[in-house]
Amino acid sequence: MSKLLSQQETEREDGSWQVVWRQARQPMTLEGRGDAVELLCLTAGRAYAERGGWKQALHAGDFLLGGLLGEPTSVVPAAAVGSRLLHVRLPVELLLGLPQGGKLLAMLYAACGGDVIGSRASWAQAMRTAAEALADKPEGGDEFGDAGRHLLRYAKLVELLGYLYEGLSRERTLPGQREGELRGVDEKLLEAVAYMIEHATGDLDMPAVIRGSGLGKTQFYEEFRLLTGTSPKPFIHRLRLRMATRLLRASNLSVTSIAYECGYRSLNYFHKHFKEQYAVTPREFRNRYRLNQSAS
Repeated sequence: MSKLLSQQETEREDGSWQVVWRQARQPMTLEGRGDAVELLCLTAGRAYAERGGWKQALHAGDFLLGGLLGEPTSVVPAAAVGSRLLHVRLPVELLLGLPQGGKLLAMLYAACGGDVIGSRASWAQAMRTAAEALADKPEGGDEFGDAGRHLLRYAKLVELLGYLYEGLSRERTLPGQREGELRGVDEKLLEAVAYMIEHATGDLDMPAVIRGSGLGKTQFYEEFRLLTGTSPKPFIHRLRLRMATRLLRASNLSVTSIAYECGYRSLNYFHKHFKEQYAVTPREFRNRYRLNQSAS
């Protein structure tokens, strides 16, 4: 069984998000428990999704939503001719820079358990149109060159995320639920998590955040762990480090400036957490990325 995402197969855009068409004839795995949201749309053929003991048919136009806290999900073509798939990978740090990105990411933590967005949902149809336009060459791209083409594709990406946000706002699910068993996530908890995400680089007053959620301290920590898979402190550190990787790739800011931009008041503390997470220093991370870019 092959992984859906590999270094050889992905189409790299800016070092973060990827979009690629696939013709799948063998079972493939949509990886879970990472720092990215995975959107997989079946555009032609038949397939089914399988995770643990759960199995569900996929129809043309259906989206499979995974990543973050989701478990690995097998996508199995139902016929020898295979299936045509559209795969979109969105890293956490990309969402952090978007309007309403904190709320969207909070909702995605609740929905990334391998859930299926049915093709009959109007927002799924709109998402598919935007995703297909994103994967194909934008009209007018040649006229404006590579920079214009990239901006056109980014606009389609934002459009797709807008439909995803609107849809999840109306129809949220929790990890492990089946289609037709939808229930909302507590709005106050989502607002608290969204607030933490949007203020991750500041000095968060956790007692005030907990009071604002309307939950007791013990209940808040239990619900927070259920939603995000961890407790607030490591969650915030992980977000800060993802922001740092994006700045290391996309900017010429010094490592010291990036540390402060991402909420670290101690450069040594930033280095310590970064190396624990990525096994290299921030400077080594940037140098490796630039070396790979120059070689590609």
